[in-house]
Amino acid sequence: MQVQAMPTLSDEQKSLSALCDEDLMHRYGEGEMDAFEELFQRHKSSVYAFIYHFTHGVGAIEDLFQTVFLRVVRYRKRYKAKAKFTTWLFTITRSVCIDAIRKQKTADVIQLFPQSHNDNDPLDAANFPGRGPSPLDATYESELQEAIDEIIASLSPEQREVLLLREKTDLTFDEIGEIIDCSANTAKSRMHYALLALRKGLRERGFEEP
Repeated sequence: MQVQAMPTLSDEQKSLSALCDEDLMHRYGEGEMDAFEELFQRHKSSVYAFIYHFTHGVGAIEDLFQTVFLRVVRYRKRYKAKAKFTTWLFTITRSVCIDAIRKQKTADVIQLFPQSHNDNDPLDAANFPGRGPSPLDATYESELQEAIDEIIASLSPEQREVLLLREKTDLTFDEIGEIIDCSANTAKSRMHYALLALRKGLRERGFEEP
């Protein structure tokens, strides 16, 4: 008779890693703490990056980061699987950031360096200078970063917000629209004009496209 081996912790972790976010959140809502740990490990980097770039020094980043996941814990019973977990998570994250910004009475706080998305869009951020291997020296890279920061700071808050959500998360435009309460087409339009402004600003500052 074949004896079935008892599952090891590694087997359990592998089992959890195969689950989607929504199933993990359901398990966590039922009291499975390992499911929360898996969700935390999956999303901690993107949440931290969002907070850092969205608030840009407004409040202690570590405190805001902790607040986000404390709210996930507190509101775990409210989560409904019909909503994508990342949409729910970044709705909470955005709310925490906005609360912090309001307390500091400032809105011009977003800083972003574009990252790549595969949208088959000629205005995709991947087309901007500074992506991938490059012979550019450290001085050029520093000047490019400074130029990008200045241009992003000059965008409207609505454009900056969409740009940040799109470039720092895996959210679709439909999901971004849910978070900021606008249509997907409106989110796309804001992204489009933000990237146009970024491209134009870089050209005006002497940073030509590759």
